[in-house]
Amino acid sequence: MKPITYIKPETRALISLALGIMMLLYWWKLPLPTWLLTFHTILEIGCSTIGVIFGIKGLKSTRRALAITGLALCSLSLLFSLCFFLIGLMMDEDNARFLWPLQVILGPFLDLIW
Repeated sequence: MKPITYIKPETRALISLALGIMMLLYWWKLPLPTWLLTFHTILEIGCSTIGVIFGIKGLKSTRRALAITGLALCSLSLLFSLCFFLIGLMMDEDNARFLWPLQVILGPFLDLIW
């Protein structure tokens, strides 16, 4: 039996869609401790990045619509994850001086959220 060394583009498109749906549904999680929330955010960033890569590779398949949908969902999930990760870093006093330019840009939006 030969090992599998190639994933078909149709499978990549489907994997991208599945990861996109899972990562967006993952936002409805229970309140978690801070250290666990950071771990989950890093996990979301990793899975969303993998979904974006599979979505780009799946664009060459016959299931192009699945790949585009998966790419859009994974990109949206990646954007949310990065935003909340940076907001969490800004809330920590030790990291505030390094992220000051970002606080200036996002300051009005953070006031609306909080």
